[in-house]
Amino acid sequence: AWVLSYGTYMVVRIILLIPADVPLPLAYITTIFLPLQGFFNLFIYMYPKVVKKKGENMSLCKAIYESFLSKGDEKMMRHQRRMSNLNSGLTTRPLTNSHQT
Repeated sequence: AWVLSYGTYMVVRIILLIPADVPLPLAYITTIFLPLQGFFNLFIYMYPKVVKKKGENMSLCKAIYESFLSKGDEKMMRHQRRMSNLNSGLTTRPLTNSHQT
């Protein structure tokens, strides 16, 4: 995904360093794939979740849908809840100025 997005962009930048024209197909490919980097990241991030859901005898569309709406693994959610409970129990002292009389 990175090579598709940034590889063509780097080739274009190298061509522009030397006084040469960028081939039109390469410019189009760069224009299409560079903005898709976020989609590629989403795909790579979601892939393990979709495979896990698909293993639960789900259709591909339903596995993608449920993976997209999931909040993460249950183990991670328990850890986050535990940390938020610990943080919410902390008390703060009021700020005092030791130089006031």
